[in-house]
Amino acid sequence: MRGQSGNWLSYLDPPLINMSKAFISAVENHLPDVAIVFDRYHISALMNRAIEDLRREQQNQLDEDGKQVLKGTRFLLLKNYENLTEEEQKSATESS
Repeated sequence: MRGQSGNWLSYLDPPLINMSKAFISAVENHLPDVAIVFDRYHISALMNRAIEDLRREQQNQLDEDGKQVLKGTRFLLLKNYENLTEEEQKSATESS
């Protein structure tokens, strides 16, 4: 990259990276004017982890009746609504 003439950096698409500090730092240091885009897999994994942590926290605070309501909702909460079966969609609507 060094020693290249012209404005070739303007032709680069934003790098699609994970959220590692090393990757972010490398892009910021070597491509300071290029926007950073985080990849869908790592964003989804982060969101799923946050939902799961919240579900567990809530479950730990519930009494036995509340735990029975929440039981079996893990994958229901993590799936895209469009991918749910009709029965799962009905269950998700009733639970909200």
